[in-house]
Amino acid sequence: MRVFWLLMAFFFSLNLKGQDIHFSQYYNSPLTLNPGFTGWYEGDFRVANTYRSQWSRLDPGYITNAFSFDKQFNIGAQQFSGGLLFVYDRSGINYLKSARAGLSLAWNKQFDIHSITIGIQENFIFKSIDRSKITLPEQFNQNTGYFDPGMPNNESVLDDKRTYGDFNAGIGYQLTLDRHTAKVGFAIFHLNKPKDTFFNTNNKLPWRKCVTLSDAFLLNDNITLTGQLLFMEQVKANEWVPGVTATRKLDIENSKFKEVSAGLYVRTSKGSGTDAIIPVLAVKYDLFDVAVSYDVNISGLHTATASRGGFEISVIYTALSSKLFKIKIPCERY
Repeated sequence: MRVFWLLMAFFFSLNLKGQDIHFSQYYNSPLTLNPGFTGWYEGDFRVANTYRSQWSRLDPGYITNAFSFDKQFNIGAQQFSGGLLFVYDRSGINYLKSARAGLSLAWNKQFDIHSITIGIQENFIFKSIDRSKITLPEQFNQNTGYFDPGMPNNESVLDDKRTYGDFNAGIGYQLTLDRHTAKVGFAIFHLNKPKDTFFNTNNKLPWRKCVTLSDAFLLNDNITLTGQLLFMEQVKANEWVPGVTATRKLDIENSKFKEVSAGLYVRTSKGSGTDAIIPVLAVKYDLFDVAVSYDVNISGLHTATASRGGFEISVIYTALSSKLFKIKIPCERY
């Protein structure tokens, strides 16, 4: 039975093109979420890293790590932001590996209570696959009832390495009003529809659309409730991740612990049902934001995974802002 679920997981990973890489803490990986979110924060610069380990019970599982650095700069009276992105991903029993290096550029503008951002991103992607761990239908030995890697696979054009460029773009809008800080973002990935295949075919990546919504509501001087929603769609694959986080400010004398948070999110999709329930715990220590989450798998795969899904940890360091704010002091004229 365990072998059956391994095969199902492998088939699932090959056919859900809409997944790409994805994080449960999507809001803590801004440059993989939306190129427009580059530099969209208060501070001199930001360093972020998110690590995810998924389905470790299905040896060897899936591992993803995303590291980013972004910084604001001015050209004349206009504010721009630049960012670097590095992503490593290892997928499943065929040891499909992907390494990505990306460069982001965004324009940010503040209009009183309104803020908008527009960004673009170019990625250079290198993919490889361990052919020794792949068996194709032609390698099924009917005499033994097992796949035999030594049998011919009739796929002489199978490559084990692939490189290509990938272009993404996104926008964001923020409104700060009374006790609310609302944000909306929209991004499109694979705008150039790059060729992505290890075979001599014309398989191209279709567009992946991503919508994010959030509203941080200041319940009182110490507690903030933040509701968030992620929606992604690519061809017929889709993903919804709604949730809410409660954050409490800490007033501890001589302590660098500033805030503590707890949240609950759900991953689901139209047609496939609910995949996981995701509890999140986070803390703000000095200039660091650290969050830990775990996907409790409740899909049909929970039999093989024992309801174990994905462990995730994110760390963000945001440097203090050194911007000088001019204050006008009225005085009498003589």
